Amino acid sequence: MSAENVARAPVAGEAVRVSVYVWDIWVRVIHWVVFFCFIILAITGSYISHPFILVARNAYEPFLMGTVRVVHFYTALVFDLAVFARIVLMFVGSPYARWDQFIPVTRRRWNGALESLKFYVFLRRRPPEAIGHDALDGLIFAVRFLIDLLIIATGFTLYSKITSYNSPLAIFQGLIPFFGGLQGARWLHHILMWVAILFILQHIIRVIVLSTVKHDGTVESMLSGYRYVTKEDLAEEARGR
Repeated sequence: MSAENVARAPVAGEAVRVSVYVWDIWVRVIHWVVFFCFIILAITGSYISHPFILVARNAYEPFLMGTVRVVHFYTALVFDLAVFARIVLMFVGSPYARWDQFIPVTRRRWNGALESLKFYVFLRRRPPEAIGHDALDGLIFAVRFLIDLLIIATGFTLYSKITSYNSPLAIFQGLIPFFGGLQGARWLHHILMWVAILFILQHIIRVIVLSTVKHDGTVESMLSGYRYVTKEDLAEEARGR
């Protein structure tokens, strides 16, 4: 940890904490791109599935469903690129963006996930300290990445049937039997959207709770990149790497 990334940030009534640069600019940008893209995709996808606005127009004029589909498709491309960029950061990014923050490969991370779970089921008064993702949060995000990849796969599978035969995306027609046909892919695509919405809701609630209980700047960190941790936790993290 470079010296310029650490600064004193005392919190009243608690041990002295230091400000640590955890989330680099790429992690933060990708985080917000994925979030806002998903909001647009959820709205446009819901309309495509169940049109709730009907506008009468002449045949030669732009039509609403076509516009919504175009917005959905190009937003999906940005979303897909952002998700894959985040996966790349798991292997080339900063230590707190790496894959081992999501998949627990040490006994320390497994124990951390268990202790975090105890906090959420009221068997522990405070959540365990963590500089980057705590172990349970990392596991939940790992599941979310799998959900995103399935959403992407089913989305391209649906699009592959309306694209031109020489389009590179036509290759996704090979996944149609895997999802039990186009209707199966459409059903799974829709269900996964609601699962992802539930994930976002629980994520927002947990971030607010953790930031309130721990006073570590969890909420603000995705804007500034900095979180506040005790010197002891910083030293323990360094020993664990």
